[in-house]
Amino acid sequence: MNSETLVPHFEEATKRNRKDHVILVKIVYLMKWGVLFNQTGKVKKRVLDEIEEMSYLNKVVSGATLSSYFGQQAIQSTIGLYSRALQGRTFAHVNRNKSLSEEEIEDLLFDQDYLIGTNKNNLATENEIIEIQLKNVYSAVVLNDQAVLRKTVFDLMENIWRQIDYFAPLSRDLRTISAYCLSKGKNGLGERVGELNVNVSRSIRNWIGYSTGALTVLFQHLWYDPILDDYFSESALETIQNIHKIAFDRDNLPDGTNLDVKGASEQPLGRVIETKGFVKQINTFRNSAGELISRFLLSDPSSLAEIWVQGKYVHFEHIGIASGTYVTLSGELKDGVIDGENAKYLQVGKFSMNELKDNNWKLRLLDIARPYFDSYRGNLLISWSLSPHRRYGDSVSKLGASEMLFRPLVGS
Repeated sequence: MNSETLVPHFEEATKRNRKDHVILVKIVYLMKWGVLFNQTGKVKKRVLDEIEEMSYLNKVVSGATLSSYFGQQAIQSTIGLYSRALQGRTFAHVNRNKSLSEEEIEDLLFDQDYLIGTNKNNLATENEIIEIQLKNVYSAVVLNDQAVLRKTVFDLMENIWRQIDYFAPLSRDLRTISAYCLSKGKNGLGERVGELNVNVSRSIRNWIGYSTGALTVLFQHLWYDPILDDYFSESALETIQNIHKIAFDRDNLPDGTNLDVKGASEQPLGRVIETKGFVKQINTFRNSAGELISRFLLSDPSSLAEIWVQGKYVHFEHIGIASGTYVTLSGELKDGVIDGENAKYLQVGKFSMNELKDNNWKLRLLDIARPYFDSYRGNLLISWSLSPHRRYGDSVSKLGASEMLFRPLVGS
């Protein structure tokens, strides 16, 4: 839109601005009411009605209204509120004061096919359903169909909300069960439960990112105009402008040779390895060059093998990794001095979001969600099971605590 076509709309935009702002605020509070009282189904139609009205107003004023400060703030509030609600609900489930008794755990372990096999299949099925819903969102953007886009985005949001209500409590119980198995010497079983848990946790993080990114796309598509280029990020705008050039899901995250902890430690230096295990000891410090270094001891209970894992410019506890957490990671085998002795360690790898998102629309959704939630903290090639808060005496430990931090509040 050039200045000649925009000027005639300013008077009308001024008249409409207050009503426009009121509608956006109504959307914020409707969603707030829905997420707080678990009434997203009842709220859905009312929110869609308000968005329909906003779409009409936008056509009238040709985008000038949404360039207002209040309009931008209301959009950010709506997206942020939804993302924060998903995060808060996840950790409300993980931190509920509900612990399984030994008898309950033994009952669950009696039917391992259900505990591990059925839940693994349930997770795979749900990820397939969400994949289909994401393809529907992608197709709606490609076809420039706003009606279908509204429906597909809200269907995705509702489904992810429901799945978090199932899988977040499951993650909490799986952590308890895996710790119980290790305490009873059932190491192999504990690892299988831990691996299921890390897959559940990775899925939950992706779901929060996908739905937050999809809601951002919805707002972009309804109100995109060149005048708003400086509001929407370049990555966000490309989800609309260049979507025909972006594959839905082509390039995958890099990984390494899949080995257990014992096998990893026996490999030559420089080998990129993918491995998994439980976190034992964890610490963070600054080296002589002032670089932030965080490391933990990765343990394989079955073989009793251990290897150090290290990250640079990262604080593992701050991103949610804690003692007892099960992790899967990809990293390069290096050697150095650890606790005064020469030792091999794995340097956690990173991937380039900027490179991969050009060929992967799903990763682009996670990228545009980052102002509110980061599914891959620091682009690290590591996943970990969700951790609860724990209280010891008068202090509160940092077990998973920072995963609850809302990024706009902490500026990270």
